[in-house]
Amino acid sequence: MSKAGFKTAGRQPRRFSRHPLAAGWAGCSLVFALAAFVLGMAEEAGLPGRRGTGKPLSRWIGKMLLGILAATAFAGIFNVADAVPSTYIWFAFTSVGLLLLTFTGPVQLLLVVLLSLSITCSVTGVFLQRLLGWICRQAVFSAGLLASGLAAMKPESGGSGRYWLLLEPDRATDTEPGANQAATWTYGGVDSYRKEFTAASSLPTPAVDGSDLLAAWSPARRAFFGFGPTQLPLNGRVWMPEGEGPFPLVLAVHGNHPATEASDRGLAYLGQLLAARGYICASIDQNFLNTLPNDELYTLEQLKREIGLRGRLILEHLGLWQHWNESEEHRLCGTIDLSRIALIGHGRGSAAVIAAALQNYVSRKAAHEAATCFEIASVVSLAGTDADWRQEGTALEEADFSFLALQGSEDMEVSPLWVERQYRRIGSSAEHAGCKALINIQGADHSSFNTVWGRPDGQRRLAAKRLLSPARQQQAAAVFISAFLDATLRGEDSARRVFRDSGKTRQRLPGFRYSCRSEGFTETNN
Repeated sequence: MSKAGFKTAGRQPRRFSRHPLAAGWAGCSLVFALAAFVLGMAEEAGLPGRRGTGKPLSRWIGKMLLGILAATAFAGIFNVADAVPSTYIWFAFTSVGLLLLTFTGPVQLLLVVLLSLSITCSVTGVFLQRLLGWICRQAVFSAGLLASGLAAMKPESGGSGRYWLLLEPDRATDTEPGANQAATWTYGGVDSYRKEFTAASSLPTPAVDGSDLLAAWSPARRAFFGFGPTQLPLNGRVWMPEGEGPFPLVLAVHGNHPATEASDRGLAYLGQLLAARGYICASIDQNFLNTLPNDELYTLEQLKREIGLRGRLILEHLGLWQHWNESEEHRLCGTIDLSRIALIGHGRGSAAVIAAALQNYVSRKAAHEAATCFEIASVVSLAGTDADWRQEGTALEEADFSFLALQGSEDMEVSPLWVERQYRRIGSSAEHAGCKALINIQGADHSSFNTVWGRPDGQRRLAAKRLLSPARQQQAAAVFISAFLDATLRGEDSARRVFRDSGKTRQRLPGFRYSCRSEGFTETNN
């Protein structure tokens, strides 16, 4: 064995040291490796509420080993072409592999992030090494500066990616119950993964088998939650008005967010508001279908095609409420008006409520047993995704429910065109007798409709002056949602005028700027 590298019989191998790196290539490699290492360590240490096994350092060492093995293999392949120095290839592929294990989100977003980081780090390395060579010679000093700068940042996780912020996320402070508090209680599976749903005061519920609608349920997901797709829990938190009823029923569904945080709690402000206005509201738990930030990346087994299951679980929740309402010995018997049901969804939850409504419509259309059908009259989408959900050939054009969509002008998670397409399609057939409205709220973002999510949108620093505070954004949502439900479930003309006369709304929301498109909000003489 020589000092230059390893020898093999019959062929002189390509050695990493045979062609020493030029100044530019050295800079590329060092900056690439430093960025991947520090970003990954910060992500492991800063992930909020993580419940995975192992310490951040041990998990990161495991990732590094995987990245090094993959990089060595790819470097050997590219080395045959002799296009670029092997050392740079080794550094680059190791860094890309580590970053793949660091960031979560859709494949398209991952490709954009990796390509951007690759180009930026490489160009930056060339610039620093050629023009500021002393930085590379003092690598320890440079790494210290980089680590110190990143330590001041806090990683926040969003629905489809991760962004680096310089400030703590704002939290809503005006969602505490007011003077007219409603009764609050929970229901859930006896073996639920969250203690709040297994308390002695919580109503017990059966598990649901959803294995026929799921493409994958990884071992990491099973270990994290403690159950598989055949034992999905029906968990919910309820806000119920005082009195005998019967009261209209509203189910609220959160969107996709790291499963380490309880997203269903973030819709409590809507539950409190609606209960005070005479609606039963339940925020249901579907966190077990949300993203596990890191664990599943080791097996590349994230859930697929779960929107249909999210919709079916909503119908299973409605079945619980129907059973309670019809059971003579149950404390809720006769208190629920099942002829007036509304569904509210945020983010991916909006696709779920539309899926549930269409599944329900198919059951009614096929004249299934009444026990499988519900009177879903209204659907609300908050910063919704356009899943274009089709159930047995039934599309949104045939929808038989009223529809409200709220979209923020500063939403960087979903495209406003998705909501526009959704609005145009829903109920576009001649038989549709409901009403619909599309509201674009100036300054609203994606995440602040949920008080748990904080504000991880990427425009935090770019458009801070244009953003509404989370409290103001939730106030706007409360006004439009309560008016929509009063209009569609109770037929109140004063509420219908909110969507016909902008002046009426501006009295309730002074200082807000928004646009409104609506159809079907005519006078009913109520």
